[in-house]
Amino acid sequence: MSLNSHVLVALVLASTSMLACSSDEALILNKVQLELDACKASTAPTFEIDFVGTPSYKLETSVCKKATLGEVKIIDKMYADVDAAPYVFKLRKNLSDGRWFLNQVKWPELDEARHILTWDTLSKSDYDKALKLFTIAEGQAPQIEEIPLAKLDILLNRRRNANKDKDPDPAGLGPDLKAYYEEVIKRSTAQDNPDLNARFRLAIISYYDAYRVAAEDASVPSDSAVDWERGAIKALMNDVEEAKKNKDDAEVKRIMAEVAQREKEMPENQKKRERDAEVMAGRAKALKKYECGELRALASVNPTNPDLKTEVNSAKSMLDCSGI
Repeated sequence: MSLNSHVLVALVLASTSMLACSSDEALILNKVQLELDACKASTAPTFEIDFVGTPSYKLETSVCKKATLGEVKIIDKMYADVDAAPYVFKLRKNLSDGRWFLNQVKWPELDEARHILTWDTLSKSDYDKALKLFTIAEGQAPQIEEIPLAKLDILLNRRRNANKDKDPDPAGLGPDLKAYYEEVIKRSTAQDNPDLNARFRLAIISYYDAYRVAAEDASVPSDSAVDWERGAIKALMNDVEEAKKNKDDAEVKRIMAEVAQREKEMPENQKKRERDAEVMAGRAKALKKYECGELRALASVNPTNPDLKTEVNSAKSMLDCSGI
């Protein structure tokens, strides 16, 4: 075969390959577009896609309506991806008949963040990673309520576990939670979304309420602490009697020194408990003020969800805010 013949064969093969690739791309785009159009036409909040042999996946209808197809990424002769941000459609080719099938759909950031929150035990770094992923997903689709609510849960978890001893406003939400809370309240108002507004306010009210009750309980010095100290001294005196029976003078001396130290510390400990109780009384007062402020703001929110409406009405009467 001449050199020109070899070149001609190569050109034909390349042309055939390009046609096949072009044909595959058209089939893939058509397949994905049909699913995307069906999602856009859905009147439900979500649209479920079924797969053969793998779990189904729910697309958010509001996200579908804004999504457009990107380029086809042919991974190999059997697999291909198509971006329809934030979704990635994954397809598999049946080599026997050349047809392409949807194999999987993913929203990478949101799916991973959801998965992290299913773990039995989460570290601080796990929560940080989930928060970062939810923030990315929120930028992609700020209208999805699940995302800000998940972020709120993480930020509330952080605030509950924060060391508030040196906090300038320990009864408050802290800068991160407060800033995000105010951002979403403002956004929900602009979007005319009273349900999201109500859910956020109810979550914050629940946080304030639980913290206030705990602070009120801690605002009274505990008698049990005194009883425990006395019990510990009594147990030590029993040990002294046992040491005397064993004629262990060194042990008797050691235990009596510990008893004397504990008796000396008891009044100091009591004063500390009284100071701590006074601090918590002040914190409980501040928490009630914040909680009542949120309850008053909630009074003007009129959610559309019947169950949420009931919850809002119930919350309005949960605390006596007269005089605050």
